Amino acid sequence: MTTWLVRSAILGLVASGAAYAILLTTDVFQVRRIAFLMWPTVLFLLANESATTSVEVATNFAKAIGANVALYVAVGVVVFGVRAAVRKFARRPTHEV
Repeated sequence: MTTWLVRSAILGLVASGAAYAILLTTDVFQVRRIAFLMWPTVLFLLANESATTSVEVATNFAKAIGANVALYVAVGVVVFGVRAAVRKFARRPTHEV
């Protein structure tokens, strides 16, 4: 399970970086929508509208990226649990009468 969680966390981190790159380089709405789906916690960056220092901006970025990693880990836990349950159920012997 640890490997599964680490991979989910890395995926969340990479997704944040890829989505940020997409958001910076394109103005096409449909492509930007994909970026928002990859990084749903990007909405935390709305707090940068009132940020007055670069420390606040960096903190908001850290919060958005950290929340995305946590979200991906949570989804990874759910997927791992469902996967484990399905495998356990599939291995269960059937009893015929």
